[in-house]
Amino acid sequence: MAFQVPMVRLGFDRSVLDSLARVLQSGWIAQGKSVTAFEERFAVMAGADYAVAVSSGTMALYVCLLALDLPGGTEVICPSHSFVATANAVRLSGLIPRFVDVDIRSFNLLPGEVEQAVGPNTGAILPVHQLGLPCAMDAILDIAARKGIPVIEDAACALGSFWEGRMAGTLGLAGCFSFHPRKVLTTGEGGMVVTNDPSFARKVRALRNHGIDMEQGDSSCKQPGLNGRMTDLQAELGLWGLLKVSAWVKERRDIASRFNRSWAGLSGLNLPWDVPPSRHNFQSYCVTLSDGCPVSRDILAQRLGRAGIATRMGIRPIHRQPAYMGEGSTKTFPNTEWLEESSLFLPVFPGMREEEIQGIVDAMEKAFES
Repeated sequence: MAFQVPMVRLGFDRSVLDSLARVLQSGWIAQGKSVTAFEERFAVMAGADYAVAVSSGTMALYVCLLALDLPGGTEVICPSHSFVATANAVRLSGLIPRFVDVDIRSFNLLPGEVEQAVGPNTGAILPVHQLGLPCAMDAILDIAARKGIPVIEDAACALGSFWEGRMAGTLGLAGCFSFHPRKVLTTGEGGMVVTNDPSFARKVRALRNHGIDMEQGDSSCKQPGLNGRMTDLQAELGLWGLLKVSAWVKERRDIASRFNRSWAGLSGLNLPWDVPPSRHNFQSYCVTLSDGCPVSRDILAQRLGRAGIATRMGIRPIHRQPAYMGEGSTKTFPNTEWLEESSLFLPVFPGMREEEIQGIVDAMEKAFES
């Protein structure tokens, strides 16, 4: 097939290779000066007081939940409409995920469902800024404040996304970012915790280092932790990416806007939500197909595939994963399940060529005409 558009294409340049070579020649390649520089510059970019680099976005969630010091068996409210890492971090922290349904337009937590789910055993709220679109944080933070519950944001996809002028991930007690290759900024694998709370930042630093608080000047383990450290090689990739994040997000938004304009008249095709006070980074571009659509989601994916366009089906709900069958007892999640069956991800990434963008536009229109 002559024409092919992947879901993502990485574009590292020669300057990155030179930076990695300098780190290798330095003799210090883990948790060194590059990691410290990456943390400091990330905090400034995000508008947070503290940033703590870790080995993955999942590790960021895990150490934050451990740092809350919640009793085992405490519930954490989160969406089932998320990658399974969200619930895995909760479960492996000795806590219980309490799933709630999401909005079919934003893909994010419904504040009313969150409020109904709060009970005497609720220890935290874990909103996920799904696909890069910020949650309705005003309402969620209001619930949390009234109930005295901390908010840890899963901002894995939300680097460069904003809610009322503040970056997603900086509105709660802490926010957790991922640097997986499909994210806006990648370090191969890696993650970051941001917070404005100095004591919480100190706990997270210790927990990523086997529970050893190096700020105390000794190697005593005060609380069991893991090796969640980042390497300086990863940090150099991150430092290079920080210089380009704004441009990358603008490019993603420009491509998404072009898709939205081109497909606004296609019957039954619901385009991504992006209205104030949110500002979407379009880490992912996901459409849904509703009643009245002349083509099914699966047939649309097949037609785009034959045209050389890579696609990905909707997110599998966590409550439908074998490891979590039965979580949430008899509660149903109709919006979450509809999204799994009705949504389709399309390619959006920096560096897309004009012929690729136009090719996707044309292939979508042709698929609806068939």
